[in-house]
Amino acid sequence: MRKRKLLLHFLFWTAYLLPTVYEIIVQDEIDLTQKSLILWILNLSIALAVFYILTEWLVPSCMRLKGWRNIFWLSLPLFWIGISYFHIEIEKWAYQYLGLTQQRPAVLLDYLAGTFWFMVIATGITLSHMWYENQLKIRDIENLAVRVELEHLRYRVNPHFLFNTLNSLYALTLDKSDKAPKIVLQLSQLMRYMLQDEAREVPLKSEIEHLENYLELERIRLDNHVQVTMHVEGEMDNQKIAPMILLPFIENSFKHGVNDSLQEGYVEVEIRISKKELFFYVENSKRTKLLSTSGRKTSPGIGLANVRRRLELLYGPERYTLEMEDLQDNYCVSLYLKLN
Repeated sequence: MRKRKLLLHFLFWTAYLLPTVYEIIVQDEIDLTQKSLILWILNLSIALAVFYILTEWLVPSCMRLKGWRNIFWLSLPLFWIGISYFHIEIEKWAYQYLGLTQQRPAVLLDYLAGTFWFMVIATGITLSHMWYENQLKIRDIENLAVRVELEHLRYRVNPHFLFNTLNSLYALTLDKSDKAPKIVLQLSQLMRYMLQDEAREVPLKSEIEHLENYLELERIRLDNHVQVTMHVEGEMDNQKIAPMILLPFIENSFKHGVNDSLQEGYVEVEIRISKKELFFYVENSKRTKLLSTSGRKTSPGIGLANVRRRLELLYGPERYTLEMEDLQDNYCVSLYLKLN
């Protein structure tokens, strides 16, 4: 921001001094005697004072004060008239001190006209720079809010997944199943991935391996009760994706779908990668009406709501399309995602 401000000031003073430099170098129309040089320096000093009083104090102060509009419109005309009158008096004193005669009498209207355009440009520069600074602050606040919300959503997803998996492990340990140690190993690998991954984006290959670990865990837990398949095609190298963005859809298939099935069920996962796009599809069987043990209809839970919100924050509506179909015998999710 400081560099931008310095650039604006440099451009302003370059444009202000350029006509004088042109007259001295090209047209040779300006008297370069010591007395005339003193007058020129005096006028430049007044211009510098007016510019920096406006840009560094008057305009910023008026903008920051409560009810600044009234103060702003009142103080600027007063400053304009006062500085024009001051300029006249200083020039009169300088001419008398140097023993020079003014070519024509000083007229307040002429000084008002010259000072007016000078002040308009200086005020415009100040307001534009303040607006730019304000936009940067707003953007920083919005980015911070998004980061905080993403972290909040993410830490709501991970414990949710862990809770469901530990419930399954608890049931197996009660039955003293031989599957329990293998599930502990799979779970440790999944948790290691979650704990190590704090980036906004991760390699797509790592994310897919994470999904495969989860599916393997479910295969072990459900044995042959549910048919679990996953098909991946396309080039994964150099592709990145937001972490934990796909898992909730698969987790939802097991939690609200096949786990409640009276007969053998299935979960099918398909991932296709084409250039910078990803197609993700999950289909699972389910009962006609999903009921909990209390007899109430189950809800999708916080998982899908969280992942939809994360998609909106990380990718925006123009970079993803999410479709969900709740049919009588199955549930389908289709996600089109623009990567990187």
